[in-house]
Amino acid sequence: MNKQYTILVISILIFVSCGNTKLNRKASFTSLHKLQQNQSIYPSFLIDFFPKNVGTEGFVLKTTDITNECVYMIYYDKVTSDRILSIENASQKKSIAIYNATDPNLVSIRCKSIIHEDPSMEMFYDKIKKGNLMYYPTIYFERDSDYVKEPSVIYDSNSQIGLSKDFTVYILDSKAGKFWKGLPPSEHMPKGWENGYTKGICINKKQNLLIYWFVVW
Repeated sequence: MNKQYTILVISILIFVSCGNTKLNRKASFTSLHKLQQNQSIYPSFLIDFFPKNVGTEGFVLKTTDITNECVYMIYYDKVTSDRILSIENASQKKSIAIYNATDPNLVSIRCKSIIHEDPSMEMFYDKIKKGNLMYYPTIYFERDSDYVKEPSVIYDSNSQIGLSKDFTVYILDSKAGKFWKGLPPSEHMPKGWENGYTKGICINKKQNLLIYWFVVW
């Protein structure tokens, strides 16, 4: 009896551990203090562009679980139209690349948990430069129906990064190299980019929505 109980406990622990990349990763808030608390676990070079003021609605997706084969933080921020224009102008000046979210050439970092749930999501890239354009890796934005009121206008399953055509993607920085201890080289990325990071902002003017994000792989 005791042996069966021990096996049951171990099985539950294994189940919880395997699913940990999907647990406790969301926080809904409109508080700048809470946003900064979420940021505090990451080095400053990854989050130095995140907002100093928050909008009317917001939520965070994040993980530092290296078994997911990437580390990231994503902050959705619902703001005014004036704020959108201000961030758009600043992003145009600071960005190293600008893409439409449905560009078929985009390269996306897809965490292990996404691929585990849907093996068809697995992608392999042999290069990030196509013609004269550099396609810096971005994170894949999972569809979220818990906090996003109209997911059908935000997400697009046919998009290489998961977002709809109404989003413009501004890449603020991207570098190859080891930037997070314990992350293995990605077999999905081309030679020279097996590890790295990218940070940026996605802007949807129709929805007055900003998405601040970074990903390390």
